[in-house]
Amino acid sequence: PDEEVSRAEFVAIAMKSCGIRPDSTVSATYFDDDSEISPSLRGYIATAQRLGIINGDFKEGKLIFSPNEPITKYEAAKIMASLINANGEGEESVFASDDSIPVWARPGVYAMYALGIFTLDDGNSATENVTRANAASYLYKISEMV
Repeated sequence: PDEEVSRAEFVAIAMKSCGIRPDSTVSATYFDDDSEISPSLRGYIATAQRLGIINGDFKEGKLIFSPNEPITKYEAAKIMASLINANGEGEESVFASDDSIPVWARPGVYAMYALGIFTLDDGNSATENVTRANAASYLYKISEMV
């Protein structure tokens, strides 16, 4: 339960928990590090990318997903908020200071806190990595909302 979850793993299990299946007609993403994505997860990542659930980062002129890196709570919040169409704009953040959360992730973090997905018991930093235990808790709560 204390093992960290990768970005690709989280996307796949989040989509599964919301009943979203990978599009069987896509076999690759537009990410420049597509070859680093496990073949068993690539359909989920490609579908999530096409649905706008994930965007990746530009590094050295390339669009990178970093599928095997641990996912942070703020990255997970953005994904979960996208999956359930939650927007936390204007919410007060007691989960983490605004300075610790990238601007693009703030609405997701605020929404997850407002919905009770994130609690102060989870720790007080959105920059922490998501563990298997965290993921199970968050996605169980999310699945009950869809």
